[in-house]
Formats: sequence, C-alpha cells, structure tokens
Amino acid sequence: MGLNAKDIIELAVAVLIGAVTLPIGISQIYNANTTGWNSAVTTVFTVLFPLLAVLAIVLYLIRKD
Repeated sequence: MGLNAKDIIELAVAVLIGAVTLPIGISQIYNANTTGWNSAVTTVFTVLFPLLAVLAIVLYLIRKD
C-alpha cells in the first residue's frame, strides 16, 4: 500500500487549512477576556485547551489509516 496522488493532495490541503486556522483559533482563545475567572480555569482555558486540540488533530491524522 503506497501513497497515491489523492492522498498527497488531501494531506497538502489539510496542512494548508490547519496552518491558516490553528494559529488564528489559538490566538483567539489565548486573548479571550478572562476577567473574573479563577486562575485555574484561566490556565486550563489558555494553556491546556490549545495543546489538547493540537494533540487531537495529530492523533486523528496518525490513526487515519
């Protein structure tokens, strides 16, 4: 089983879309107004959530076989 042109094109489009949308989404989450939130909730929202999102995407791409 090898890579064909369809797989390569799908991967290129997915990487391009991810490269555009992920930084925008992560910056919007990081710059959210968290005034009045508990510090633990703020940490989870601004640090852990983006890391888990990236990890989920990577795991999805790895397990796509």
